[in-house]
Amino acid sequence: MKASHPLLLLLMTGLAAGTWWLANRDATQRSTRVDSSAAVGDYINEPLFEQTDARGQLTLRIEAQQARETDTEGTVDLLAPVIRYFPQGHSDWLLHAQHGSLPPDRNILTLNGDVAMEAVSAGSATGAIAHTDRLTLDINRERASTNSPVALEFAKNKLIGEGMQADLKAGTLALQSKVHGSFTR
Repeated sequence: MKASHPLLLLLMTGLAAGTWWLANRDATQRSTRVDSSAAVGDYINEPLFEQTDARGQLTLRIEAQQARETDTEGTVDLLAPVIRYFPQGHSDWLLHAQHGSLPPDRNILTLNGDVAMEAVSAGSATGAIAHTDRLTLDINRERASTNSPVALEFAKNKLIGEGMQADLKAGTLALQSKVHGSFTR
C-alpha cells in the first residue's frame, strides 16, 4: 500500500500539470481572439461609458445608439450620444447631439449636429436649454464651449448669440458676441 502513494502522487502531479497547461493554452487563444476583433471600424450598439473621480464618484455617463472606433489611436465616434455630466459644484448637465467624438485620452468630448445642453437639478430640468450645431466639452476643466451660433431658451424667452463659454462647475454660461434676445411676460 505504501508503494501506491508515490504512484498516486505522481499521477496527481501529472494531472495538475496537464490541467494547468490546457487552461493556459485556452486563455492564450481567447486573448488573441479578443485582441484581433478590436479592429478599427468595429462598433458596439448601445454602449455605456462611465467615468469616476478619485473618490469613486460618478462624473460622466455617456450612452449612445452606437460607438465605433475610427482610428488606430483609439478615437471613438458616437451616434446619438446622451451625456450626463456631474461636476462637483452647481448643477448636473444633460447634453445630447446627433454625433460625438471621444479621443483616446477621454478628456475632450466633441458634439456635432443639433446639440442641446441643459442644467438639471435633482433629476429635473432647470428650464434653460442651449442649442448649437457644435460643442466641445472639456471634462477635466469642467467647461463647455463653441464658436458656432447659439440659441439659449428659457421659459418663453430666447437669447441668440455667436459663441458660448460655460463653466459647468460654477453653473455659468456666457454668450460671446452678436447677442439678441426676446422676452415675453
